[in-house]
Amino acid sequence: MLGKRTKISKTVFLSSFTLKKKRVDLKHFLNFKNIFILSFFYAFTLAQGLNALTLKEALEVVVKNQKKTKSIDFDLESINQQKKSLDGQFDTQINAKTYVGYNRNLSQNLPTEKIQSFSREVSVMKKTSWGTQFNLSYNSLYSDMDFGSSGTFVQNPMPLASITNPFYQTSLEFKVQHPLYRNNYNQEYLIQKKIFDSQKQFSSYEKNIFLQNIQSEVEHLFLQYTFLEEQIDNMLKLVEESKILLSLITKDIKIGLSETKDEISAQSDLIELKGQLLGLEIERNKISISLLHKVYAGTPPKNITIEQISLKDAVSSFPATNAEEALKHALQKRFDFKKMKQSKDKIKLEMNLLEESKKTDINAFLSYKSNNIDGEFYKSLSGTLSQEHPNITIGVNLNYNIDKTSYNTKKKEFINHLEKVDTEQSIIIDTIKSQLEVSYYQKNSADLQIKQYKDHITALEKIVAEEKLKIKQARSNDTNLSRYKMNIYRAQTNLLKSWMNKRSAEVQIKNLCHSYSS
Repeated sequence: MLGKRTKISKTVFLSSFTLKKKRVDLKHFLNFKNIFILSFFYAFTLAQGLNALTLKEALEVVVKNQKKTKSIDFDLESINQQKKSLDGQFDTQINAKTYVGYNRNLSQNLPTEKIQSFSREVSVMKKTSWGTQFNLSYNSLYSDMDFGSSGTFVQNPMPLASITNPFYQTSLEFKVQHPLYRNNYNQEYLIQKKIFDSQKQFSSYEKNIFLQNIQSEVEHLFLQYTFLEEQIDNMLKLVEESKILLSLITKDIKIGLSETKDEISAQSDLIELKGQLLGLEIERNKISISLLHKVYAGTPPKNITIEQISLKDAVSSFPATNAEEALKHALQKRFDFKKMKQSKDKIKLEMNLLEESKKTDINAFLSYKSNNIDGEFYKSLSGTLSQEHPNITIGVNLNYNIDKTSYNTKKKEFINHLEKVDTEQSIIIDTIKSQLEVSYYQKNSADLQIKQYKDHITALEKIVAEEKLKIKQARSNDTNLSRYKMNIYRAQTNLLKSWMNKRSAEVQIKNLCHSYSS
């Protein structure tokens, strides 16, 4: 059963002790078979101890086993790939196009009866990181026109064809252009890269927020498990003392020191205590199952147990001694605040991209172009390459976008989104401040209760000591002593609850300040 490792160990050693106490003949009892069995159970107990899950291990394992974090990791990888795809625009691009045309005209009103053409375009483009774009393109065209049986030529729709038929036209162009205003030095590309970086950081903060919460849940489950185990141990003592009290009352009835109603009351108390013990064991097992499934993502290993922590020891990595210091720590460390700041930065970047896209396109360009037409392909190409007076063009392209409605709408959306994030951040700060104050109040109140219950237990222990002295002096009896012992166990229960309240408050404060390692 879950949580029984320690008790198995106790059983083994108690059995050994009992054997010695009763002075059983070892020659007849501890034969080879019994030695093997005892050794097996002792080894099994040690193995169980080695498989005990500690809080430190649980906090490390739960981080590795969460499926949600793996899903976020996939999102992060997707963002990385999208960011890399932006760099594709700087790769050298080669485009090739081929056209084949055939047209036969049967109308008497048009001069040509048949046109055959073949065209090929090849271009190489390279864009640099500072925005300049280089283009080198080559075009070749073959055209053959049949003007009918009459052979008459009536103004051809393609005047160049009047030179020869069929003919080859080749052209070569080198062009350089650079943006002067919009997207100067690749501003849009740089902003888009920053947006992807912001998205990546945003997802990373979401992952950290989830891990903070899950680690806090695990530590709180460890606290609950330890609290219930200690409550069970204390309740077992209380049940055992209740049995002793019932036995003493039964004896007192025989000698006239107690009444039947006292026995009935003691029996009722014993039944109630056993019911409470059963309830604690059921709750302990539920917490154990929940804890192991949470840590191991639904598939806990077999024969794993849980190592208790100490309720008297303060939680590790506790951020601050008071609510004001804790709030300062939270404002610096909480990942949701960092996520909101990242969200605002992303919105501002998107606004910058919107402003950049609204600018007028002004591109300076330089074009060097030569072409030639001939009845033979190689002569046409040779003439293109050796042309003495190529066409050189220097100019500026200007493109102005007059659509302001879309721009104004998007800008308003971004502004509203920024205001929304500011409002949400203000709400979260107020909520955290309130929760920190409540948690510190719970922690400080628990300290006062712990002191009171310790004083109460000390007083009860003095009473027990006095009762023992009175018994020696024949001024009291074991029945009264048993009742006082039960009062100590009940006070111990209240003390455990106060310790639990204090540690729960500390875990809550730790989570509010995001003090877990991610």
